[in-house]
Amino acid sequence: IVGDPAPKRAAAARCDLVFVLNMDTAEAVRLRDFLQQTAPAHPARKVFALDARASQQDLAKAGLLTADEEIPKYWRANGAINIQRLLAYTLIKYRGLEGEIQPALEIPDSGYYDPDREDGYFPSFTAYKEFKVSRNRWKEGAPIAAVLTQQSFWITHDTKVLAAEVRALERHGINPVVIF
Repeated sequence: IVGDPAPKRAAAARCDLVFVLNMDTAEAVRLRDFLQQTAPAHPARKVFALDARASQQDLAKAGLLTADEEIPKYWRANGAINIQRLLAYTLIKYRGLEGEIQPALEIPDSGYYDPDREDGYFPSFTAYKEFKVSRNRWKEGAPIAAVLTQQSFWITHDTKVLAAEVRALERHGINPVVIF
Protein backbone atom coordinates (compact mmCIF):
# COMPACT_ATOMS: atom_id res chain seq x y z
CA ILE A 1 0.00 0.00 0.00
CA VAL A 2 2.97 2.30 0.50
CA GLY A 3 3.46 4.45 -2.56
CA ASP A 4 0.24 3.17 -4.16
CA PRO A 5 -2.31 5.53 -5.62
CA ALA A 6 -5.03 6.90 -3.36
CA PRO A 7 -7.74 4.44 -4.52
CA LYS A 8 -5.59 1.48 -3.47
CA ARG A 9 -4.84 3.06 -0.12
CA ALA A 10 -8.56 3.73 0.39
CA ALA A 11 -9.39 0.11 -0.46
CA ALA A 12 -6.71 -1.14 1.93
CA ALA A 13 -8.08 1.12 4.67
CA ARG A 14 -11.44 -0.68 4.43
CA CYS A 15 -10.00 -4.18 4.96
CA ASP A 16 -11.49 -6.00 7.94
CA LEU A 17 -8.77 -8.63 8.13
CA VAL A 18 -5.11 -7.97 7.41
CA PHE A 19 -2.49 -10.70 7.25
CA VAL A 20 1.21 -9.86 7.47
CA LEU A 21 4.38 -11.87 7.05
CA ASN A 22 7.67 -10.57 5.66
CA MET A 23 8.44 -6.86 5.57
CA ASP A 24 11.58 -4.85 5.72
CA THR A 25 11.90 -2.39 8.59
CA ALA A 26 10.85 0.65 6.57
CA GLU A 27 7.76 -1.17 5.25
CA ALA A 28 6.80 -2.26 8.74
CA VAL A 29 7.00 1.32 10.05
CA ARG A 30 4.93 2.65 7.13
CA LEU A 31 2.36 -0.13 7.60
CA ARG A 32 2.17 0.58 11.34
CA ASP A 33 1.61 4.28 10.64
CA PHE A 34 -1.02 3.52 7.98
CA LEU A 35 -2.90 1.12 10.27
CA GLN A 36 -2.81 3.60 13.15
CA GLN A 37 -4.04 6.44 10.93
CA THR A 38 -6.95 4.42 9.56
CA ALA A 39 -7.87 2.63 12.82
CA PRO A 40 -10.34 5.25 14.11
CA ALA A 41 -12.49 4.80 11.00
CA HIS A 42 -12.18 1.01 11.19
CA PRO A 43 -12.10 -0.07 14.87
CA ALA A 44 -13.13 -3.70 14.12
CA ARG A 45 -10.07 -4.36 11.94
CA LYS A 46 -7.88 -7.30 12.94
CA VAL A 47 -4.24 -7.67 11.93
CA PHE A 48 -2.70 -11.14 12.09
CA ALA A 49 0.80 -12.48 11.67
CA LEU A 50 0.77 -15.48 9.35
CA ASP A 51 3.95 -16.52 11.15
CA ALA A 52 6.22 -14.71 13.58
CA ARG A 53 8.87 -12.44 12.08
CA ALA A 54 11.14 -9.88 13.71
CA SER A 55 9.93 -7.29 11.21
CA GLN A 56 6.50 -7.38 12.85
CA GLN A 57 7.77 -5.95 16.15
CA ASP A 58 6.65 -2.39 15.35
CA LEU A 59 3.12 -3.66 14.75
CA ALA A 60 3.19 -5.68 17.97
CA LYS A 61 4.54 -2.80 20.07
CA ALA A 62 1.81 -0.55 18.71
CA GLY A 63 -0.80 -3.09 19.81
CA LEU A 64 -1.95 -3.69 16.25
CA LEU A 65 -1.38 -7.45 16.01
CA THR A 66 -4.08 -9.82 17.16
CA ALA A 67 -2.41 -12.88 18.67
CA ASP A 68 -3.87 -16.15 17.41
CA GLU A 69 -1.77 -19.30 17.60
CA GLU A 70 -4.05 -21.15 15.15
CA ILE A 71 -3.28 -18.92 12.16
CA PRO A 72 0.36 -20.04 11.68
CA LYS A 73 -0.82 -23.66 11.69
CA TYR A 74 -2.80 -23.02 8.51
CA TRP A 75 -0.02 -20.95 6.95
CA ARG A 76 2.79 -23.41 7.69
CA ALA A 77 0.79 -26.37 6.43
CA ASN A 78 0.60 -24.63 3.03
CA GLY A 79 -1.65 -25.38 0.09
CA ALA A 80 -4.81 -23.89 -1.38
CA ILE A 81 -7.06 -25.90 0.94
CA ASN A 82 -5.31 -24.49 4.01
CA ILE A 83 -5.59 -20.93 2.72
CA GLN A 84 -9.32 -21.52 2.24
CA ARG A 85 -9.55 -22.94 5.75
CA LEU A 86 -7.52 -20.04 7.16
CA LEU A 87 -9.89 -17.50 5.62
CA ALA A 88 -12.94 -19.44 6.80
CA TYR A 89 -11.44 -19.73 10.30
CA THR A 90 -10.84 -15.99 10.60
CA LEU A 91 -14.24 -15.08 9.12
CA ILE A 92 -16.04 -17.44 11.51
CA LYS A 93 -14.02 -16.55 14.59
CA TYR A 94 -13.57 -12.81 14.08
CA ARG A 95 -16.46 -11.76 11.84
CA GLY A 96 -19.23 -14.04 13.11
CA LEU A 97 -19.75 -15.88 9.84
CA GLU A 98 -21.77 -19.07 10.24
CA GLY A 99 -19.88 -22.26 9.55
CA GLU A 100 -17.68 -24.99 10.90
CA ILE A 101 -14.04 -24.33 11.65
CA GLN A 102 -11.86 -27.00 10.08
CA PRO A 103 -8.30 -27.61 11.24
CA ALA A 104 -5.30 -27.18 9.00
CA LEU A 105 -4.76 -30.11 6.68
CA GLU A 106 -1.33 -31.71 6.94
CA ILE A 107 0.52 -31.32 3.64
CA PRO A 108 3.03 -34.12 3.03
CA ASP A 109 6.62 -33.47 2.04
CA SER A 110 6.42 -36.27 -0.48
CA GLY A 111 3.99 -38.77 -1.91
CA TYR A 112 2.40 -40.11 -5.07
CA TYR A 113 -0.04 -38.18 -7.27
CA ASP A 114 -2.76 -39.45 -9.59
CA PRO A 115 -5.11 -37.21 -11.60
CA ASP A 116 -8.13 -39.23 -10.48
CA ARG A 117 -7.42 -38.17 -6.91
CA GLU A 118 -6.82 -34.42 -7.20
CA ASP A 119 -7.28 -33.51 -3.53
CA GLY A 120 -5.60 -36.57 -2.17
CA TYR A 121 -2.26 -38.24 -2.43
CA PHE A 122 -0.83 -41.64 -1.71
CA PRO A 123 1.73 -41.95 1.08
CA SER A 124 3.19 -45.20 -0.29
CA PHE A 125 3.78 -46.90 -3.61
CA THR A 126 1.66 -49.83 -2.41
CA ALA A 127 -1.37 -47.58 -1.83
CA TYR A 128 -0.78 -45.86 -5.17
CA LYS A 129 -0.56 -49.14 -7.08
CA GLU A 130 -3.65 -50.58 -5.33
CA PHE A 131 -5.62 -47.50 -6.38
CA LYS A 132 -4.49 -47.83 -10.01
CA VAL A 133 -5.26 -51.58 -10.02
CA SER A 134 -8.76 -50.93 -8.60
CA ARG A 135 -9.45 -48.67 -11.59
CA ASN A 136 -7.93 -51.01 -14.17
CA ARG A 137 -5.17 -48.51 -14.83
CA TRP A 138 -2.20 -50.68 -13.87
CA LYS A 139 -0.83 -53.23 -16.30
CA GLU A 140 1.20 -55.99 -14.64
CA GLY A 141 4.50 -56.55 -16.42
CA ALA A 142 4.33 -53.24 -18.32
CA PRO A 143 7.21 -50.78 -18.12
CA ILE A 144 7.07 -48.23 -15.31
CA ALA A 145 7.89 -44.57 -15.91
CA ALA A 146 8.72 -42.50 -12.84
CA VAL A 147 7.61 -38.89 -13.27
CA LEU A 148 9.24 -36.67 -10.67
CA THR A 149 7.64 -33.32 -9.89
CA GLN A 150 7.92 -30.62 -7.29
CA GLN A 151 5.60 -30.76 -4.31
CA SER A 152 4.46 -27.22 -5.09
CA PHE A 153 2.71 -28.35 -8.29
CA TRP A 154 0.59 -30.75 -6.27
CA ILE A 155 -0.08 -28.22 -3.50
CA THR A 156 -1.26 -25.54 -5.92
CA HIS A 157 -3.20 -28.00 -8.10
CA ASP A 158 -1.04 -27.01 -11.07
CA THR A 159 -1.29 -30.56 -12.39
CA LYS A 160 -2.80 -30.29 -15.88
CA VAL A 161 0.51 -31.17 -17.55
CA LEU A 162 1.09 -34.06 -15.13
CA ALA A 163 -2.42 -35.39 -15.75
CA ALA A 164 -1.85 -35.22 -19.52
CA GLU A 165 1.49 -37.04 -19.16
CA VAL A 166 -0.14 -39.77 -17.08
CA ARG A 167 -2.91 -40.29 -19.62
CA ALA A 168 -0.48 -40.30 -22.56
CA LEU A 169 1.84 -42.83 -20.91
CA GLU A 170 -1.11 -45.05 -20.04
CA ARG A 171 -2.35 -44.93 -23.66
CA HIS A 172 1.07 -46.25 -24.68
CA GLY A 173 0.88 -49.18 -22.24
CA ILE A 174 3.25 -47.68 -19.68
CA ASN A 175 2.53 -47.49 -15.95
CA PRO A 176 3.29 -43.90 -14.90
CA VAL A 177 4.18 -43.24 -11.28
CA VAL A 178 4.09 -39.54 -10.35
CA ILE A 179 6.25 -38.80 -7.31
CA PHE A 180 6.51 -35.47 -5.52
